[in-house]
Amino acid sequence: MAAHRGRSDMAKQRWRILAGLGLALLALLAGLAVVYVATIWRPQFLTPSARASHAKFMASGLELVTPPGPGPFPTVLLIHGCGGLRGPYEPNPIMDEYAASAVKAGWAAAILDSYAPRDWEARWARIRVCSGLRLRGFHRAADVLAGLDVLQDNPRVDTRHLRIASWSHGGWAVGDLVTLRDPGDGSLRRTMAGVEAIYFTYPFCAFPAQAGRRDWTWNGEVRWVFAEHDT
Repeated sequence: MAAHRGRSDMAKQRWRILAGLGLALLALLAGLAVVYVATIWRPQFLTPSARASHAKFMASGLELVTPPGPGPFPTVLLIHGCGGLRGPYEPNPIMDEYAASAVKAGWAAAILDSYAPRDWEARWARIRVCSGLRLRGFHRAADVLAGLDVLQDNPRVDTRHLRIASWSHGGWAVGDLVTLRDPGDGSLRRTMAGVEAIYFTYPFCAFPAQAGRRDWTWNGEVRWVFAEHDT
């Protein structure tokens, strides 16, 4: 009988330990969920000081190509995918070709490089960003906003007529950007008011991308290119 009671007490003690660990895990997950929701709904990069600082940081990664003349020109902001602007062994001219097409149509084109200002080598960045280990779309939305902020200060850009074209990971970033709520001072709303249209080519849409999970706070023309069985 004593041996039986001993085994029973040990079993109860194990269950109490497991129950305590389970409650601790639930509390941890709840805390992480609160932090995640707070980050998504009120990102720090929307504060005036953070926006100004990040625009200054990203300015070196923005290349503006314009038609002849002083402007101002309607402008399209080009947001590359996780492969960046460089191929694995040589430059990838695709964004330059898109920019040339825009200029031929009378538009200016701004190519935004998310990697150069961070001093990220193309192959290193591709492995980490494409896998989701670094610079996820929500955080890269700050880069897109910084690109728009830099364009606001350029007299050759007609900020009343802006468009954004994005590819893959860039589409993830832009999709998250259009779900952000204005921080209350009207700054985000004013910036996005000049964006007339957005073009998405095979944007990443699976979790944790927000474009298909939250209401959009921006209204304008949208065009999509999807694969039939994409995420």
